[in-house]
Amino acid sequence: MKKSKITLFIMSGPKEGRTVEIEQNTVSLGRSPSSDIQIKDKFVSGTHLRVEKKGGKYHIKDLESTNGTYVGGIRIASGKRCEVKEGSPIVMGMSVVCLGEPCSEDAFSVLNTLNFPRAERRRTTTYDQDRPQTMKRNMALIIEVGMVLMHSFEIDEMLEKVLNAIFDLLGRIDRGVIIGVNPETGEMREVISRVRPRIVNHVKAYSQEVVAQVLRDQRPVVVSDSDAEENGELPETLKLLKIRSVMCIPLLSRFRIMGVIYVDSVTRPYGFRKEDLSLLTSLSAPLGMAMENAMQVSSRERAAGRLMEAPADLMPYTPAYRDGK
Repeated sequence: MKKSKITLFIMSGPKEGRTVEIEQNTVSLGRSPSSDIQIKDKFVSGTHLRVEKKGGKYHIKDLESTNGTYVGGIRIASGKRCEVKEGSPIVMGMSVVCLGEPCSEDAFSVLNTLNFPRAERRRTTTYDQDRPQTMKRNMALIIEVGMVLMHSFEIDEMLEKVLNAIFDLLGRIDRGVIIGVNPETGEMREVISRVRPRIVNHVKAYSQEVVAQVLRDQRPVVVSDSDAEENGELPETLKLLKIRSVMCIPLLSRFRIMGVIYVDSVTRPYGFRKEDLSLLTSLSAPLGMAMENAMQVSSRERAAGRLMEAPADLMPYTPAYRDGK
């Protein structure tokens, strides 16, 4: 069989701007050095994606990756072959690649929004009823969060930037909280919150009952319209706090709960759509892993600080040796 030439353009990530051409019918992409094309992105799986070119058309298959593969902002099914058009943006981990030709103008417009001042980005991502630009906005969030996670920030600053990015995309949410917990004890460690100015007269407490349920079950909770739900199935605090809709997503790292993303609306129902749940769920593993890494770094720094502050008689003793002794 005559070999095809597979051309890969890396638009964002550790090897941004690189073009790779391989004379093969199929190539594998992943973080492992054994992959045909190695992507050194910590959120990319060892063997993440297979690319095939046949009859001039490109097909991809997600190889049961941890964080999934997204085409046009939508997660593709793992293990199933999927055709992609040349120039269509493919998100794997926190890297964006295109096949056959560089990403289209639409994709570039998404990447370019990341360089806008935040106030201008907010205007371009405000919710509108039909959300015709959902695909591009979803990509913008994935890329922006990826850029945050790939830089070294204090954990509070990192979570604040992620929450701001979520607020920029989901214009109908009124309040949001990202809560970090100690995976061993369940104790809350960080609480980063944001409230839109339009709800200054509303109660500002979030539903701790919903958060506790997600931390316990490690599964998302979504209520689109609290007024339409059966009372027996509805967390009691939603009625008490007059919360119309709520979405809460667990943040997991290696099957350990690291915290939750909580967003709600108190002014109107249906603050979210199904694709919003899928989108925030896609952030669960990368953000959870980043939180665990930050927690480990913080623990090491505290341990080093305690060692430096220890009395001299408690420091490890290292005898001095002279030559020949």
